Amino acid sequence: MVFVRNYHRYNTPSVLHESLAEFYDSPITPGIQVIPCGEHLLEVMVSDRGATTTIVIFHAAAGLDTELPLFVGQQLTNDLDANVIFVSDPLLGRDSPIGWFTGSPDFAFQDELVKLIEHIQTGLGHANNLCFYGPSAGGFAALYFSHHFPGSLAISANPQTNIRDYQANKVKEFLDSSWAGASISEIPATTNLLPLYTETFPNHVAYLQCVNDTLHLEKHARPWAKATEGNAERRAFIVDDWGVGHAPPPPFLLRGILEYAVALEGDWSTLLADELFTPELPE
Repeated sequence: MVFVRNYHRYNTPSVLHESLAEFYDSPITPGIQVIPCGEHLLEVMVSDRGATTTIVIFHAAAGLDTELPLFVGQQLTNDLDANVIFVSDPLLGRDSPIGWFTGSPDFAFQDELVKLIEHIQTGLGHANNLCFYGPSAGGFAALYFSHHFPGSLAISANPQTNIRDYQANKVKEFLDSSWAGASISEIPATTNLLPLYTETFPNHVAYLQCVNDTLHLEKHARPWAKATEGNAERRAFIVDDWGVGHAPPPPFLLRGILEYAVALEGDWSTLLADELFTPELPE
């Protein structure tokens, strides 16, 4: 699998940093941040709109003709009164189109990205609220990273909540390419969100699920919903027919939810109480 790098398509400046240490010592400037991390490139795109809310966006699995870095969600967010951090999975340059933003044996990406988001949010200065969005593998990432920022909101569409319970061949590709063939239980990264959310639930979650996506509804949504029953006031669901199988929510629905969330300026409980959502997964 060959991926080509193309920064020009995003029509924004690119900033090449010498290292993570140099990035953390630098002021935040808009554009694509390219940060060498051993054998990997950590790439995020920062849009500073002077807003009080920042949205962090993660992508799903890459297509065969994907150019790197992969920043998705620009059309969804281009007119929102929100700063945006787009994140490209640094493990996409290997032999798997999916990495769940977990890292590799020589790169603890989950830990590092928490620090990086903290640094950007602090550097923006005017931003007090954090919202995370992603579909599928990006939905897993949105749930994971939002959990590490108490008071934040995750908007997660058709997410995997336990990587082990995704398609076996894709999980094997991921383990072989990102984790040198280790078993899922051996890798030093969080791959199962149920224990995480069972222990604590410091954020809020808007969980969007296609009713026709049997794998994700039964193997991921229902177990996560059961594991979080004790914190039902912090999560809400939209389950609807958006197409065949793993179909994403329509753009107008996502756009409406993001616009409403931004307008609420951190009052995520009001969002989850909206009539669009239900407090439990339908049977």
